[in-house]
Amino acid sequence: MHTIQYDTYAYRILLINFRTIIFINGVIACSFGILMLIPLLVELFTNSGNCAYIFITSIISCLILGGIIISACKSKNFTLTRSDAFILVVLAWITSSFVSSFPFYIYHGYKLDFISAFFESVSGITTTGATIYKNVEILPLSLNIWRFILHFIGGIGVIAISLLVMPIMRIGGMQLFQIENSDKSQKFLSKSYQVIAYFILVYCAIILLTAIALSANGMNLVDSICYSISAVSTGGFSNKNYDIITIHNSTIELILSVAMLFGSITIIEVVKAFKCNVFTFFKNQQIRTFLMFVLLLVFLPILFQLITDISSLSYKKITSHTFQVISAITTTGFDTSHNYINPKILLILFAIIGGCSGSTTGGIKIFRLQILYAILKHHISKLSSQNSITFPKYNGTKIDDSLTISVISYIILLVFVFVLSLIVLALFSDRSISSCCYSICSCLFNLGYDINFYTFSIAPKCILIFDMIIGRLEIIPIFVALSQVFNSCANILKK
Repeated sequence: MHTIQYDTYAYRILLINFRTIIFINGVIACSFGILMLIPLLVELFTNSGNCAYIFITSIISCLILGGIIISACKSKNFTLTRSDAFILVVLAWITSSFVSSFPFYIYHGYKLDFISAFFESVSGITTTGATIYKNVEILPLSLNIWRFILHFIGGIGVIAISLLVMPIMRIGGMQLFQIENSDKSQKFLSKSYQVIAYFILVYCAIILLTAIALSANGMNLVDSICYSISAVSTGGFSNKNYDIITIHNSTIELILSVAMLFGSITIIEVVKAFKCNVFTFFKNQQIRTFLMFVLLLVFLPILFQLITDISSLSYKKITSHTFQVISAITTTGFDTSHNYINPKILLILFAIIGGCSGSTTGGIKIFRLQILYAILKHHISKLSSQNSITFPKYNGTKIDDSLTISVISYIILLVFVFVLSLIVLALFSDRSISSCCYSICSCLFNLGYDINFYTFSIAPKCILIFDMIIGRLEIIPIFVALSQVFNSCANILKK
C-alpha cells in the first residue's frame, strides 16, 4: 500500500505556523480568564458576591480552554511569517471576543442566547459600542465594568496591531511612519516593545487624567472611570440607557470631547508629543487635516445658526453640539439631546470618514482619503503634462505602489461588504432599507449609534458581528486570512 509522505519543508513550516497561531490564541484565552478577576473582585466588594458565579464560571472555562490549547499546541519553534500575521490577527480578535462573551451568556438576570452575548463582546472588544441590552442600568456593576474593560483592552489591541502588525502587512497606513523615519540613527522608539510600552503608558495617563477631570466636575467615581475609558478608546459603551443625556453638564461634555480627540489622533504622534514636543503632532499632515475638518464641522453649523436664528443659541446647546459632532467623527457614538446638524444621517457620514490611522477610531480614516486625493491629483496632472516625470506624494514622501493598491482594494472591498450586509439585513429583518443602512454603518464603521440591536434575529446579528470585526480589522486582513486558509487546505488536499 502506497503511503503519502507529507514531510516537505513547506508542509512542516505550515504545520508549525498553525500550531504557533493556535498556541497564541490559547494564551489569549487564559489572559482573558485572568482579566476577569477584576470584575470578580468588584462583584465581591460591591454586591456581596451575588453574581460572582458569572465570573467564577467564566474564569474556569477560559483557563480550561486556554490550558488545553496551550498543552496541545506547544512547540519549540515559534516561527511566524508575514502570511501567518493575517491569520493570527483575525483569530486573535475572534478568540478574544469568544471568551469575553462568557460572562454575558452565563448571567441569568438578562438571559441572552450565545449569538447575542457574542455580539455584546465583539462590540466591546472592537470599540464599536453597540449594545444588545435594552436596559444596561439593571446589569450588575461587575458586568458593566467588564464591558468597559473590553473597551480598554480593545483600544490597546487596535493600536498594537496598527503599530506592529499592519505595517508588516502593508495595509494600515502606519507604514508611512516607517518610511518617514527610515534613518535608523534617528528613528523614534525604534524597538517595538518600547513603542507599545510608551503607548500603554500614555493611553492609561490620558484615561486617568480624564477620569480625574470628570470626578472634579461632579461625576461619581465609577461613572468617571467608565466614561473616560469609553471616550479615550472611542468605544461608546455607557452604563446609562441614554448615554450622556442624563448628565446635563457642559464641562463634562467638553472634557469628554477632548478625550475623544486624543483617542482619534495617531497615537505614535501623541506619544512623541508627550515625550518630546507637545506641538510635534501639528507637523503631521493627516492630523492637521483631521483637526481642520473637526473645526469646520463644529463651527460652520454654529455660524449658520448664528446668522439664521441667533435666539436659539446658548452655551449649553453649543457644547452639546460640539460633543455630538466630535463623538460622531471619532466613531465613539455617544449621544446627546441636541446638535445643530440635521438630518442626523450627516453625522453618520462624518463617522464614515473616521479619524487618523494608528488611532482607536473606526471609519475609512483620513489618510486613505488623502492618498486617494494625491493619486487623483497626480493622475490629472500627468494627463495635462504627459512629458513630466512626477510621483504622487503624501506628507512629502512618495506614495508606494503597494500602498496605492491597498487603499483602492480597501474601498472596493468596503463597498462589497456593505452591499452584502444590506442584502442579508433586508432579507432577514423587517426594517426599511434606510434603517438597515443605519445599522450597518453603526457596525461596519465601529460607530454603535443604533440602540435597537436587540430586535434583530440571529442572521442579522451574525452579519453585524461580521461587520464589526471586519471594520475593526480594516477589511483586508479578513480576506487575506481566508485566502491563506483556503490555499493551505487546497495544497494539502492536492498532496
